Amino acid sequence: MANEVTWIIENHLISNKYVGTLEMSDFLTVAEMNVALMAGISNPIHVMADLTELDGIHSEFGHLPELVGISRKFMSQSNLGSIVAYGTDNKLVKFLGTMIMQLNKTQWHVSPNFDEAMRYLSHIDSSLTPELETLRSSIPND
Repeated sequence: MANEVTWIIENHLISNKYVGTLEMSDFLTVAEMNVALMAGISNPIHVMADLTELDGIHSEFGHLPELVGISRKFMSQSNLGSIVAYGTDNKLVKFLGTMIMQLNKTQWHVSPNFDEAMRYLSHIDSSLTPELETLRSSIPND
């Protein structure tokens, strides 16, 4: 699977894009990449998980204790703000995401699309509003 982990707003908002079928090793790689980006930054950093091109998840994700263990290092970062996922109607993905976030006591929200995800982030962290508005205006509406 191709993973993309990049800054949307430098030192404030990370994008995690998932493509294809998500495997446990992919999840670990993305978590480690997030931790590396967050290192040395004291302000809250939010993460947007783009699931628009996610085809599904590998059956190994049924091992919840291992999944929680992998996610714990990333989700225990003191500067982690909220994780906002968007772009999927997959009930299993939403269920596992909710379970992992609750077990790690991480703020989690699922939005139907990128625009709604940005609105939610603007609502919970008003310091991002100017950059999010600029970003939203630069994206063509389909």
